[in-house]
Amino acid sequence: MKIVSVGTLKGGTGKTTMTFNLSGVLAEKNRVLMLDVDPQCNLSNNAGINIAQTDTYSSKDIFTGGDAQPEDLIIKSPIKGLPNLDIIPSNIYLIEAEMNLNSRPARESILKNYIEDNIEQFNSYDYIIIDTNPSMGLVNQNAFYASDSVILVSDVDNNSRIGVELFMFLWKSTLKALRKKNNIKALILNRADNRTTLTGDIWEYYKDDEELTSLLTEPPIRERIAFRRAALSKIPINLYKDGRESSEEIHRLVKSLKEKGVF
Repeated sequence: MKIVSVGTLKGGTGKTTMTFNLSGVLAEKNRVLMLDVDPQCNLSNNAGINIAQTDTYSSKDIFTGGDAQPEDLIIKSPIKGLPNLDIIPSNIYLIEAEMNLNSRPARESILKNYIEDNIEQFNSYDYIIIDTNPSMGLVNQNAFYASDSVILVSDVDNNSRIGVELFMFLWKSTLKALRKKNNIKALILNRADNRTTLTGDIWEYYKDDEELTSLLTEPPIRERIAFRRAALSKIPINLYKDGRESSEEIHRLVKSLKEKGVF
């Protein structure tokens, strides 16, 4: 089992759609559990979960100190055509749960401890893919701390570039305090548009930075309407009938991430 978080400090980079599509491609040949720890619940919504039903079990229950078991939290095979893909959905009340974490002992390791305490159930998966929100809040710190690898997603925007550098600075500072090795292992440039010079400028900036270029996956993932249409259809891109080129891009990306040791 490998645990992988997808993160950013800037909204609008396509992080959740990327998480959804990576999970969908991986689930073609592997057992995959998506874990949504974003209180906006976008990944859960993409998977067709009724996010308005707030009285059901969700990732919130991992952080509230209750007795919820993995079988209570996991929704099996929500997407027709991908029986190997399960999800623990999120809940808007995760915001409230996060506010109460400050007083908890070992507050950054609650998720890690929960997985270890229920390792038999979680070991049935080849991958646990975690979607986060654009912050360095305590719930996200739990996700990153529990992960073998962290993938950063940037779009073609100078604020996104700054967000990548700020994320790395903040997480490395936290890692030092937690006595954990750096687990940021990949950087994806998403929503690239070759019709603009900005894509080339951001790409070259990342390529010219010694640390960032070692993380960068090639080539950039292009902006395509198929990604949005697939998400609206509640399916990842590899199941979308008009998304062949986009699906091939994500398959190549998964291969690149495997070569980097992320998957």
